[in-house]
Amino acid sequence: MRQSRWSYILFLAIGAIGAAAITHHFMRGGDVRHEVTVVEPGILYRSGQLTAEELTAEIRSRGIKTVINLGSRTDWDTAVCEAEGVELIDLPVGDVWCVCGVAAPGHDVVPPAPYDISPFWEAIDNPKKSPVLIHCWGGIHRTGVLTGIYRIERQGWSADDALAEMRLFGFNNQKDKFVEVVEYMHQLELDVKTRTAQHPPGDDETLQRQ
Repeated sequence: MRQSRWSYILFLAIGAIGAAAITHHFMRGGDVRHEVTVVEPGILYRSGQLTAEELTAEIRSRGIKTVINLGSRTDWDTAVCEAEGVELIDLPVGDVWCVCGVAAPGHDVVPPAPYDISPFWEAIDNPKKSPVLIHCWGGIHRTGVLTGIYRIERQGWSADDALAEMRLFGFNNQKDKFVEVVEYMHQLELDVKTRTAQHPPGDDETLQRQ
């Protein structure tokens, strides 16, 4: 009986080691892939870095008109977008703090642009340029923050809901280094509520966007 129990434990341990090895293999840098996810149908989609074949297929099937690369280190986005007649916007936002326009932990100075994400809004708001596909390398942090900003700014989500979705995609906002991002998202929610109160829906004056 004891031997049988230890055999079972050994079997589980070997299985766990094998699963970890397989996961490590498929998650190596260079192999990271995330399928395209709908943020808002016909307007915005998100993903990690796709292969040239995957990107081509997504552009054709979803009618993507603009691809925004948030800093993924590839060279095939350009070739695919040129071949498909799609605009490619390189928006290398650095790290997630740059997206939010806040100083990275341990630094007093906010880094200069490219944290300006106005090209993102310009593409979103131009019917000739949307639908838009945004991606970084893993589709988790930079893509997650930009998607969260969109959720709050354009869809009226709360910061908590936006952060919850970010976590579903792997964003770990419990790490100290992401405290500034969490604070930014909550401040953004307050700013949006203030602007909405000052300019209720139907007001002819266009709300100023980020």
